[in-house]
Amino acid sequence: MSYLLKIVRNLSLKAYWRTEAAKRGGRYTVALEEIEGCIADRKTVEDEIGAKELARIIEGFLDTLTVENRVIFLRRYWFADSYQDIAAFIGLTEKNVSVRLTRIRGKMKQYLMEREVFV
Repeated sequence: MSYLLKIVRNLSLKAYWRTEAAKRGGRYTVALEEIEGCIADRKTVEDEIGAKELARIIEGFLDTLTVENRVIFLRRYWFADSYQDIAAFIGLTEKNVSVRLTRIRGKMKQYLMEREVFV
């Protein structure tokens, strides 16, 4: 489960940095593209395909959740919001958010096991 959460977190951070890079303007993007060729990429094609497949499976899981639970999940694991922030946003208690996230993680683990994704 921690491996999956790490993947979700890394995807979240990549999206965050991509968004932030767009706000900075073109000169930073050009500079990063210039240096990109000097940095070795340790990922293989198989890793990329596996990550895309896992993302597709996670998207399928998110489609099974209610809208409220999906928002809670994404606010926590995509935006890295605290329980307190999520509770204020949704209008629930922190304890309720915590319990829901625990149940959602359990459902996700079961969903991944059914699809033979090793957690």
